Amino acid sequence: MMGKFPWADAVAALNDTGNTSHYTQLLLDQLSTSLIQEPIVAPRPGCHPPPLMQAADIQCSKYPHACTPKERREIGFDADMLEVLLHELDDVVDKFFVIESTRTHNKDARKILMWDRLKYQPRFDFVKDKVVHLVLDDSEALVNPEVLFARENLQEKARWDSFLSWNKHSKYFGPEDLVGFGDTDEIPARSNVQLLRHCEMAGASVDIGSWFAPTRLDEAFRPDWPVPGHPWTLGDPTYWTVASATEYGNAGNQYPSRMRGKSGKFLLGGIHMTDNGYFPMRMAKLVACTECSDRAVRLIQDMASYFQEGNAGKEVLSQLDLYLNPVWPDRKRFVEGDMIEPTVGAAYHIPWFLKCNPDRYASWYRKIDSRVGQRRRRSLM
Repeated sequence: MMGKFPWADAVAALNDTGNTSHYTQLLLDQLSTSLIQEPIVAPRPGCHPPPLMQAADIQCSKYPHACTPKERREIGFDADMLEVLLHELDDVVDKFFVIESTRTHNKDARKILMWDRLKYQPRFDFVKDKVVHLVLDDSEALVNPEVLFARENLQEKARWDSFLSWNKHSKYFGPEDLVGFGDTDEIPARSNVQLLRHCEMAGASVDIGSWFAPTRLDEAFRPDWPVPGHPWTLGDPTYWTVASATEYGNAGNQYPSRMRGKSGKFLLGGIHMTDNGYFPMRMAKLVACTECSDRAVRLIQDMASYFQEGNAGKEVLSQLDLYLNPVWPDRKRFVEGDMIEPTVGAAYHIPWFLKCNPDRYASWYRKIDSRVGQRRRRSLM
């Protein structure tokens, strides 16, 4: 598929912003089939979630109160992590709000609506009746595409307004029910959501201190937005009650969202699975993210050198996989292997469905994805 893309024409157009956008859009369109493709390796039939705590065993000592959680997840292109997330939280969440935009964060490039296609795949049958699909439409085009993060900021507001509108008509959730904000790749431990379900929150919002796994599970990264006292965590996702989120949204020019560790209150246990190593996903992210205009140009230049006539077989795909998953710089912010759990502490968590199906999500275990081919193993720095 990638070998058929007009790489030479795309390179020739790089000095013309309008034409560059055309080829970026064409690349995203051609990647769409691969982005929604289910992993070839089927889930293991013996995989089941571990038992939850009995209600009598949950220690809410200070704040005994029951809440009903719902999850609001913004989905980009990562169908695989959405599958892992939904399996992790299925038995502790009542509704999943899958929120998509018709456009990417990178200026005006359009994107397919993933859930419109994914909901027909058998792998999502178990949860599709729980999913509420909210679409942020082309009103976003009114923002200035040259202002960095303008589209994300508008989407943050629009997704909250969309939820309020849905709940106003459905009257499904009450003021003391719980709502979680996060991206598809920010997956809390289900035990934490169960705890929030049975206990009153200690503040207006509660963050989940998650460990940060960049591309694979044998490395951990120290991010810039930890929960207090735990530098090797990312303070996402964030949970609010509907009442506290509404009060926050009514207080001025702001809207509830992820707090990135700034809530002050937190629970430890979750994972931020950033940069899925499945190379069509990596390519899509490189041309679609906010800061990626220059990287999209370099990507087109580099890809053109890979896909020469007669040079698009599995070996080239393996080379691309290595190219798109380089070793991250700034190694002082990384720990590896057996040092991960002692370093991240109680934040360490691997979702049960991912742990039970390593071959299905092979790139996270430093193997080639079954949809791509074979690759050479990389050595750590």
